[in-house]
Amino acid sequence: MSAANTAESADFRGPLDITRAATMVLDAESTVIGWSPAAAELLGYAPSDALGRPVTAFLPERPAGGLLPVEAAGTAGPGPPSLVGNEIRLARTRDGRELLVATATCPLPGGAEGHGPGEPDRILVASEVESLLHWESRIALLQGLATQSPVGLAIYDTDLRLSWSNTAYEREMGQPLAAFRGKRADELYGTGSFVTPGYPRMLSGVMRQVLDTGEPILDLHFRGQPPSDPGRYHLWSCAYYRLEDAHGHVLGVCEDAFDITDRYRVQERLTLLVEAGRRIGTVLDVANTAEEIAGVAVEDFATTVRVDVTRAAVTGETAAVGSPADMSLLRVAERSAPGSGTPDPGLPDP
Repeated sequence: MSAANTAESADFRGPLDITRAATMVLDAESTVIGWSPAAAELLGYAPSDALGRPVTAFLPERPAGGLLPVEAAGTAGPGPPSLVGNEIRLARTRDGRELLVATATCPLPGGAEGHGPGEPDRILVASEVESLLHWESRIALLQGLATQSPVGLAIYDTDLRLSWSNTAYEREMGQPLAAFRGKRADELYGTGSFVTPGYPRMLSGVMRQVLDTGEPILDLHFRGQPPSDPGRYHLWSCAYYRLEDAHGHVLGVCEDAFDITDRYRVQERLTLLVEAGRRIGTVLDVANTAEEIAGVAVEDFATTVRVDVTRAAVTGETAAVGSPADMSLLRVAERSAPGSGTPDPGLPDP
């Protein structure tokens, strides 16, 4: 992608934003008295060909498809907040083509007193409908990421203080954004750390690295306790990338975090079953099998394992069912993980 295309794809001004749309200044009689370069590019008429002519020479009075929905007005963001009368019209270009465009008008101050002929009365902006629909899809994507995505999104400023988060992140925190905005990353997850080798262990270290280098970091695994679920460790797959404005000034760092705790646990169980099938029962000996069970279970499944079997199973004695001899147990295997007592043995230790 070229630098020009990259800049365009990062421009979230609406197509009807007055700074980029085809703009026409009209007087009270709908005569064109102002014609922007974008209007000349869209319709093919130079200012000298358009000025002094009625706007209907380029845009018919009758809309081609009625009013646009409110969401398609193109007034979000830095554009004028008072655009009204958004319509779809069939424009006529200089080379004879018919072009479907979206239009909106913005009354100018002083309209109550009335404007005479040749005096600016209102501004009309126009853009191809295709451009407007493309922009609307991008806005819908942003809206979905902010309110519906299961991925937690957060923006930290250059001081690593949280400035914005989406709905998924708020659910994880168990409180609205206003309650934790401005806090540092390590304050929010002070007991957690990254378990992916080769990277800083703390959130601040990873974010600072991204801010300093500009290189994104993907799929880092972070282990910690979310405020919404205290006492239980979770595992997230995280990505970090630097945010810059249109001029390349660094604004902060964005964090994408997806909770993979359940997926990790399922994978661990499957791995454990495969390992158990491979290592348990290699010989027909009770004591040896008990040792194999303990060896497989510690420490991925449990921190301590004790295997007790009936005395008869070890000695080969025959005892009546339910008799003391039948119920007598012998411990044939015991194993504990080093430093047992980890709060959640199902997740990798920090």
